[in-house]
Amino acid sequence: FDGGLLGILRQRFSGIPHYLIEAKAEPGNFGKLQLSPTLQATFSNLNKAHKGHEPRFSGIFTDLDNQNIQVLYNQWMSEDGGRLYLKRNRGILVEVPEDYIEEIPENYIWLSMWQIKELLLENAWVNPHIRGIISNL
Repeated sequence: FDGGLLGILRQRFSGIPHYLIEAKAEPGNFGKLQLSPTLQATFSNLNKAHKGHEPRFSGIFTDLDNQNIQVLYNQWMSEDGGRLYLKRNRGILVEVPEDYIEEIPENYIWLSMWQIKELLLENAWVNPHIRGIISNL
């Protein structure tokens, strides 16, 4: 019943925390795009059970013992209990140092918490996985 891994990457720019968010088109989204965590992957995707590619940024969230990563949140979270009986996902929030450099694809964006909160005021722009993880800050 374990669904997948939901991870948000945080990095400070000039001391201000920013969160790496993906604009993702998925079936069932209201509108076309929804803002999603840095990583949103099932365990079968992470294990490449279907011989696919490793999900982008998955190494950051599967190697939590890395000395450059500070784990801020790492808990099991329920998944829509009314629809998905007993299913859960692992929610993880990690911070990397300010000098951490990673190529960011064009469908990703760094957002401050203020920006995320402003986007939460819009209907269905921010998916519930982001809401669940940042609610622990």
